[in-house]
Amino acid sequence: MTGQLRFTQLEFSHAVGVPAGLYPVGDGSVLAVAVTAAVEVRWRRRRRRTVVDATAPAPVALTLVTHIASDEPPRSPSEADAALAALRRDDDAQDALRDAALRLLNRAIVAARRASGDPYLVELTSVDPRAVRFGHGEPDGLRLGEWTAAFQQRPPSAGRGSAMAEAPIGAAVRDALAGDATETGSQAAAVLAQRALLDLAHDRPLAAAAGVAAAEALLESAAAGVAPTDTPGASDAAGPAGALVDVPDPAELVRRAEAVVAAADRRRR
Repeated sequence: MTGQLRFTQLEFSHAVGVPAGLYPVGDGSVLAVAVTAAVEVRWRRRRRRTVVDATAPAPVALTLVTHIASDEPPRSPSEADAALAALRRDDDAQDALRDAALRLLNRAIVAARRASGDPYLVELTSVDPRAVRFGHGEPDGLRLGEWTAAFQQRPPSAGRGSAMAEAPIGAAVRDALAGDATETGSQAAAVLAQRALLDLAHDRPLAAAAGVAAAEALLESAAAGVAPTDTPGASDAAGPAGALVDVPDPAELVRRAEAVVAAADRRRR
């Protein structure tokens, strides 16, 4: 295959749980996972100041996840440059390509979690990559991590809204560290409901239904004053085997999960 192929690359400063390699996707595209070293940080000498320890930190290992659009016909260099220039001006198209690459990566992470039995391999969101790149290159070069042309997506601007959103989070962290670390039943119910919402976002309706049922049972027990250790487990809360064959509509699960989170928040106040 000759010509230029489009790609989307996600860069992480941590391992994602998927071994390095080339993974064919069902649509004909390829997901390439590679681990490389970041460029060494070079410190600039500042005037009128004595540097006590000028030793630079060791390079950080980076995980590069590249979605190569080998399912699309290769383009000539001029066509690929024109398409890349148009993409640079289209923020919505950039977000769509980034999210498509994340969905594929998350499918790979779910498979790796099942195979390894490691429950701490979790899916990633759009805020996890330290950099997102779009570009094009020759097929053989892309498989080796080389491209012809690329640009990096601008990170979202940190405005007033994000600062306001961080304020209650910081307050909650301070309260948790300064007070009793014991998890209450309503807090545990909120965590289960939030995880159920994440399951829905990643197309896991059965897990979401079980999580919502368990969260509701735990919240009800907390409201009745029953200790969290005395509440039923997720399987008991979900009912007998086969009770989840008819999974509720996703919109209904979202409504119930959000209701649990809201009720737990009211109890916390």
